Amino acid sequence: MAEPAVLAAATLDEIIATRAVTPVFQPVVNLAGGWTVGFEALARGPVSSALHAPSALFRAAEEAGCLAELESLCRIRAVEAFAEADSDRKLFLNISAQLLCGNGQTFPAFRAALKRLDIPPQRIVIELSEQQPYHDIARLKENIAAYRRFGFQIAIDDLGTGYSGLKLWSEVHPDYVKIDRHFVSGIDSDLVKREFVRSIVAISQGLDCQVIAEGIETPAELLTVRKLGIQMGQGFLLASPAPVPTSEIEPQPALSDPISGQFLGLSETARSLAKPAPAVAPGLLMKEVLDVLQDHPGQNTLAVVDENRQVIGVLHRNALVERFSQRFGRALYERRCARELMDQHGLVVDAEVPLEALSQLVTASAESDVHQNIIITDKGRFFGTGSFTDLLRKITELKIHNARYANPLTLLPGSVPINTTIDRLLAEHADFRVAYCDLNHFKPYNDHYGYAKGDQVLQLVGDLLNRLADNERNLVGHIGGDDFVVVFQDTRWKLICQRILADFDALIGRHYDSVDAAAGGIWAPDRRGVETFHPCMGLAVGVVHPDPEQCHSSKEVASLATAAKLMAKKSNQSALFVSRRRGPG
Repeated sequence: MAEPAVLAAATLDEIIATRAVTPVFQPVVNLAGGWTVGFEALARGPVSSALHAPSALFRAAEEAGCLAELESLCRIRAVEAFAEADSDRKLFLNISAQLLCGNGQTFPAFRAALKRLDIPPQRIVIELSEQQPYHDIARLKENIAAYRRFGFQIAIDDLGTGYSGLKLWSEVHPDYVKIDRHFVSGIDSDLVKREFVRSIVAISQGLDCQVIAEGIETPAELLTVRKLGIQMGQGFLLASPAPVPTSEIEPQPALSDPISGQFLGLSETARSLAKPAPAVAPGLLMKEVLDVLQDHPGQNTLAVVDENRQVIGVLHRNALVERFSQRFGRALYERRCARELMDQHGLVVDAEVPLEALSQLVTASAESDVHQNIIITDKGRFFGTGSFTDLLRKITELKIHNARYANPLTLLPGSVPINTTIDRLLAEHADFRVAYCDLNHFKPYNDHYGYAKGDQVLQLVGDLLNRLADNERNLVGHIGGDDFVVVFQDTRWKLICQRILADFDALIGRHYDSVDAAAGGIWAPDRRGVETFHPCMGLAVGVVHPDPEQCHSSKEVASLATAAKLMAKKSNQSALFVSRRRGPG
């Protein structure tokens, strides 16, 4: 009987000879806008074969010494299927360390296939897996430079799990980095993973590199990576691999929810950018479209709207000028209608989208042009247009304002924006609640373990509140010391508070050494200097429901909230107290 390795080699020879690999495509999704950026091509062996799974297929190829032939076949089959689908998105293709550091013999065949299939290299992203060692960095850089000369982009795959890490990033200068699914799985409840990902996002911003989160499988993971500023993502929650690359993905509530990001979104939305602008019907002839643009010299983008004022596409001045300036351009295009030349992927946003979410959408889009206009809708109907310049100016003003009043430790809003928000909600007669959060036994802990450890506990509380309570309906603030405030308009406020308390109790023990944690607290002097046993810290949360008819200022609300917090602090443990008082007196 033949040895298993011999059987695998024979099967691989047959697979390669008969081109019996099937490409499947998983969308890479823009997390701010919910649209498909591109597709990662994956390979499957024959369904009836033991080599159907990609891990078994490529492991067998490596053991049999035919990895280069298999990879070349998989790439060719992927681009053939991609061309047949006529997709206008990017295609992400994996290449192993062995091939990238080799002599590049398969590269000419790959380029020839792209030319034959009329796929521009600019639409191809080459993924370098970090799970294999790169022994010859000089050869790697030389081959990557060759790919780049022909227009290909570069991505580092599986960041954080392999051999090279940040060294590979610094050597290659990729256009994209893909964070391995290990760091995305459960990121909503894992502080260490969030800090790792936050640092990667910060590095990428300084290196002009876009981040893709892999393995997103739950709405909580999706919301967390969006809040961390990640621009793109993949995962079964968004879309599973499919034989045909389709840009249509199932809508996810966590994708459509605006992300306010601290407190930018509470008062400024895309509506503040909107200015009246002309729109054109899909049947309007292009010569008449040019007349509209000539009558509005400051308008660089026109919305194409149907009979219900729904935006179905956009027309860009620069693109039209380029078409009409070509030889015979006017004769070719002036009798064509707007529908034929419009762009269906223009920047169209709802008027209630927070400015920071809009800013993330703009920066994440490789097609964004500062000379174009932002199309703004209201309840689905065309409302007006905004400019990139106005967006940048407003974002800058808001960031300066927010930074001025943010707590330096947690970077959460301080008392000024909190009071401003409460005063505004009172003036609007809005229905809201205020939760005042304070730590029990924080001072003895701070004295016993030191200020650095105390700051870590404060950051833990800030992170918990930000993760569980920060959304477009709420404001999370830090007014100083161990005092935090959440202004809730979310009707799930009680459930969120209970989750905050449960998570705090589950995590706080990690901030004590093993002896103190086992004892359930520490011995330390009390405020009078007497050595006293202090239980492990608890989080006290007092909640009030201000009545705008009785409360006329944030000061009166603060007084109510302080009283509720003091009631919650009567327990040595974590506690939630909901006050029945709705006004002073």
